[in-house]
Amino acid sequence: MKTVDGEANATLKIMEPVTISTVNGEIELTIEELKDNLAMKTVNGDISLKLTDFCDARIVTKKVNGDIELIGINPENPVIGTGEFEVKVTTVNGDIKAVLV
Repeated sequence: MKTVDGEANATLKIMEPVTISTVNGEIELTIEELKDNLAMKTVNGDISLKLTDFCDARIVTKKVNGDIELIGINPENPVIGTGEFEVKVTTVNGDIKAVLV
């Protein structure tokens, strides 16, 4: 999924590697189940990510300007379940919020 100007919103079961990117816009994603790696990136915009307990995710965040907020996820060891799959979240100018729901 890719956009230049605009939001990207989705609720997904990730069964293969997925990359979601935008240049100017927010990304809002709910992951119900994770069976492969996921990359989310934006240049100018916030990223909001919701994950369930069915996601064996290892969350890797990177930002230049903005805040990172993890809710229900240990910021010192951001792993859900076994942490088998990488969820890479990157923004240059924006906030990152990841929530375990």
